[in-house]
Amino acid sequence: MEINTLVKKGKVNAFCGLSISTFLQSNETCCVQYKEYYQSILVSDYIFSSSSSTEKKVIDSLKMVLLSSDVLVKKMNVLSSTEILKVELAILLLQNVDTIVLYQFDCYFMEKELAYFKKLFKKLVLKYGKTIVLLDSKLLFLVDFADRIVVKNEKEELEVFVAPNFYEERLLELLGTPKIVEFVKFVNENGKKLLPYTDMKELIKAIYREV
Repeated sequence: MEINTLVKKGKVNAFCGLSISTFLQSNETCCVQYKEYYQSILVSDYIFSSSSSTEKKVIDSLKMVLLSSDVLVKKMNVLSSTEILKVELAILLLQNVDTIVLYQFDCYFMEKELAYFKKLFKKLVLKYGKTIVLLDSKLLFLVDFADRIVVKNEKEELEVFVAPNFYEERLLELLGTPKIVEFVKFVNENGKKLLPYTDMKELIKAIYREV
């Protein structure tokens, strides 16, 4: 099965358990990933070597990924892993690529920043028709976010979950159970009745109403 045929345009696609080399054969130019080595080069030079954008567009792109213009005078090899990923993402936004591939993106950020990026990526998909591809992401990050999930199972076969239901036993079996799903199932097994919530704010409201 060709990997690229499983990528649906204008959607958030997640691929779990796949090698990055398997996927990036034709997508390497639009991948956000943390590299082990960066040269002692100014961030501004690094960005402008990959994009011919104006300084204003660069600053706007940095703001979009939660970076200030101060980062431009720093060197790439002294940035934190999260700053590097933000810079790499800012470059792809400047390049205006159709497909953005994110490799283990959710492994580097705190919950608050991940919540922001989920909203940003959804906006890119819904408003600008971009395609987002996540590689090796955790199920918790995909809840209320991914439109399709492709998982390599125990037999090294690919299983596809379209409009995934995060209470589906097979999906939980393959990727583990998020805490919010675990909690709702625990409450329901102990005599209460909660709907299959995946949004923490909605769950808290329901607890006050129903439990």
